[in-house]
Amino acid sequence: MLRHGDELRAAVAEINKSMSELVAGLAPIVDNYDTLERMLPSSTNFAYIITDKAPEIFEKMQDHGVLIRQPQANALRINCGTAEENAACLAALEAVVKELEA
Repeated sequence: MLRHGDELRAAVAEINKSMSELVAGLAPIVDNYDTLERMLPSSTNFAYIITDKAPEIFEKMQDHGVLIRQPQANALRINCGTAEENAACLAALEAVVKELEA
């Protein structure tokens, strides 16, 4: 039996909430910009987005001070974080995609 079960359950609940908020924020961005092809369903702590512009988005997100991963040439992995981190990530992603589509 876990000695810190309550803390573990609270942490899992917080991660699930954070992921729900991240996905809810990403969905309209993915839907509104052709650069982002689709977001794959996830039951993890990260969102996986398919895009042919992954290398460019990956680099430009770093310019905005946001670290994401590029696990494949055509994909981005965005981990959930705190509410503030998620908000910064969403704002940066939308700015980057707007710039690429301009």
